[in-house]
Amino acid sequence: MVPDWTVPKDQNIALFILQQLCKCMNDPDETLFQYLIEGVPLGIHEEISPSRCFPLQTFSSDVDPPLLMVHHTNWSSAEDDPETVTALIQKEVEAGWVECFPGTLL
Repeated sequence: MVPDWTVPKDQNIALFILQQLCKCMNDPDETLFQYLIEGVPLGIHEEISPSRCFPLQTFSSDVDPPLLMVHHTNWSSAEDDPETVTALIQKEVEAGWVECFPGTLL
């Protein structure tokens, strides 16, 4: 197969070569790049294939699909609970997902 390095006119990324690279790597999320190439569907008039990278969520509800949830308040800020934020960041550091940056933003 000849690599396709073309960049779609409505994109700024070589999606075709990334799609082939993911196939070579046996990436489980095989539909992602085709959606990006064709235009991401909204799931209103068409079915969207679930990602195969995450477990499917199952609902234990008498109503299928579950009823919408209404929230009457905004999400609180992370600044409202610094202890929880610090603990969550520490877990990510310990897992190797993030690392401390000893510099500044300037």
